[in-house]
Amino acid sequence: MPTGEELLEQGKTTAANVVKSTASDIANSVSGQIGLKTEPTVQAQQSQSQFQNQPQDQAQQGEPAQLQTERTKEMIKDFYSPSDGLVQGNPQTAVAQEQQLAQVRHKLQQELHNEVYYNPLFAYEHDANKTESKVEELEREEKQEMMELQQKEADKPPPLAVQRAQTHTETNPGIAG
Repeated sequence: MPTGEELLEQGKTTAANVVKSTASDIANSVSGQIGLKTEPTVQAQQSQSQFQNQPQDQAQQGEPAQLQTERTKEMIKDFYSPSDGLVQGNPQTAVAQEQQLAQVRHKLQQELHNEVYYNPLFAYEHDANKTESKVEELEREEKQEMMELQQKEADKPPPLAVQRAQTHTETNPGIAG
């Protein structure tokens, strides 16, 4: 009975052999499809004998190699040839769309330039004007507060003692009194 280490080692070698044989099978099939003749190696023959039980396409088994190569070449030509169903647009509309896109790009680029470079470059001038106006605004507010205080003082009735002194009259009691 094999130990765990032996089983692990056996699994590693089996996996490595399967990967190698699969890679060589793929390389051989691709080279065969594009018309390159390769000599099967010993590993390729072993991998083919190991994996004979896998199903293969019945149409490819019955065809001669020459016919299969021709079909592959035809398929590659069709794949790389220009398609017939390609819808061609009107070149004038494409040019107009391209010009419109260019205008939009230019406009967006100009806006970005103004936001990122031009406006911040001259923002200090605007800030200087704003600071001056802030100072002027503070002075104006102070003057307005002073005017309001003076108005309140003027509207305030005089103190009670002053008011009584102003309204007090000497009464002449006359002879009787």
